[in-house]
Amino acid sequence: MFKRADRWHHKNQLMFSMNTEWKDLSDRSTLYREFMAERDEILRHKWIESEKAEQDIGYEQARIGWVIKHRPGWRRMRQEPETKSNPE
Repeated sequence: MFKRADRWHHKNQLMFSMNTEWKDLSDRSTLYREFMAERDEILRHKWIESEKAEQDIGYEQARIGWVIKHRPGWRRMRQEPETKSNPE
């Protein structure tokens, strides 16, 4: 049977291993990087719109507003360098 210190050490080794694997996956995952970039844009939009409204508009309202108003242009802008470097 594990002693308390042994269990703690084993649990921390497991958590470190999981965190390392997740970091490796997130570093390699284009989908995750795109998700985080989009999230940053939504948070920026939330801040700007909240300042205009002089109150916090909330994440959901900011997300919906950003998706409707800005997402298509933002995606085109992010894809332009790929198109220029890889003409088809």
